Amino acid sequence: MNFGPIKLPRLVFFYAAIVLTAVLCICMFYLQKEALEDELLKWQEEAQRLKNELERIKRYTEIYQTSPEIIALVLRESEKYKINPTMMLELIKLESKFTANAISPHGAIGLCQIRPETAEELSRELGLPPEKELLFNAEYNIKLGTYFLSKLLDIYDKDYHKALTAYNRGPAGLLAYMKKRGTAVSTYSRRISEGLALNTY
Repeated sequence: MNFGPIKLPRLVFFYAAIVLTAVLCICMFYLQKEALEDELLKWQEEAQRLKNELERIKRYTEIYQTSPEIIALVLRESEKYKINPTMMLELIKLESKFTANAISPHGAIGLCQIRPETAEELSRELGLPPEKELLFNAEYNIKLGTYFLSKLLDIYDKDYHKALTAYNRGPAGLLAYMKKRGTAVSTYSRRISEGLALNTY
């Protein structure tokens, strides 16, 4: 006796399709929920990071009595070269008292007091235009000054006193100072180090 193939009613397929669709929808819902939770967590972390950054800018602005824009520039460039931003802020305070148009008797210019001949070399290494007038621009000057200090820190194996004294006197001036005093610790480097200890956040 040949009964032939068993044919399931179409209704069974219909309900099976509904159940399968429902299962897929539930799976998609949980996957999307998990993805949304991950995304929300990222946004919360970013919001907290920005809040902390704004609080940091506010504290530094109050301490150094300069604009939030200057503080933000110093923080950005310091982070780029892994320098403690307080060191850079203390350097600027000592060099120019945060006066963007400052010119020293030796011809050093701007916030970080960079000489035009030094600026020309630094700007070439950074791929920036080597224009003397740009040294009066806060962003340009901070870029060059922070990069210069990072170079000196690398040259002197992260010895802050050597790097800071070389920034102030030049590499040859550092050698002459060390030969005379037997140490790289100068009034300049000591003042920045003291500020660094007091005002780091």
